[in-house]
Amino acid sequence: MRLAPDLTPTESVPRKAKIFGPDFGDDVPLPRGVAPGARFAQGVGLQILRVMADHPRPSPGAGRRAPIMRAMRHAELTDRLAAIVAVAPGRVSVAVRGWDGFRWDYDSTRVVPAASTIKVPIMLAYLESGMPWELPVSLPAKRVGGCGPLSLLPSVTQLPARELLRLMIALSDNDATNAILGAVGYGAVSRLLMRARARHTEVRRFMMDPAAVEAGRDNVTTAANLAELLASLRAGVLVDPRSASMALALMREQQFTEGLPAYLPAGVHCASKTGMLPGVRHDLAIIERDDRWVVVVALATDLMDGDIDRGTSVLGSYAALGEAAATLV
Repeated sequence: MRLAPDLTPTESVPRKAKIFGPDFGDDVPLPRGVAPGARFAQGVGLQILRVMADHPRPSPGAGRRAPIMRAMRHAELTDRLAAIVAVAPGRVSVAVRGWDGFRWDYDSTRVVPAASTIKVPIMLAYLESGMPWELPVSLPAKRVGGCGPLSLLPSVTQLPARELLRLMIALSDNDATNAILGAVGYGAVSRLLMRARARHTEVRRFMMDPAAVEAGRDNVTTAANLAELLASLRAGVLVDPRSASMALALMREQQFTEGLPAYLPAGVHCASKTGMLPGVRHDLAIIERDDRWVVVVALATDLMDGDIDRGTSVLGSYAALGEAAATLV
């Protein structure tokens, strides 16, 4: 990566640069010899540097070079993410949010069926409702199945909320989800989504309700909405600290890890949730190491091949996205 030479040096003009892109608003000192209006790019990861005459040029130092190095890492990551998405099967929407301000979006405002990703806001609504962790919750007499063990256990008619929440997230149990949604109510979930500014994410039905889907009342979301929700959860601004801690602990128990978490290196932790419908595969994750974190949301549709569901074909792309994003932590 090469910066343009200073063709018209003006030593008397103090200068400061701003990066516009993933780090919008971050002040970055320019090295000596860089002209106003200089730009650099690496593939699709374009970073634009503009010079502003409002501060003196700082002296060189490792601390002052850090923002430029961060911008270069962001540009490289942008290229890697774009290359992965370019060859992914189906139609993929992706949103990435990092602890250091990194943002990357690909078709992230597209509204799609939420599938089981809607279970994350349902979980959060219950946790912040104040209802007890050990509250006995009755299970519906008629089980809907689809995913999870409770449809195979008709003798189990009641469980503590904590166990239902674990089944709902770790094993994506639809009967556990319906029990929790029945206890907390649509209104509580909708209010949480409004507070998260997830305007295009709606819970409109219980799990496994084809009649509601046929009537146009499907649960829907976008990659950008889910990424912002997870980023605000991890940053500690969406729900109270206790609820946030419990939510992350539940999501770290995820049993379906063939997607975003699959290629993560040792020492990196992941809190995630998947979603699946015919021709649809979704995955969302908070990837962490110490205090550093990155949110990745990947939603894929159009994965049917005639009457064959080729949803698993996107999992390799998801694993590569998770591996790439983990370089931020």
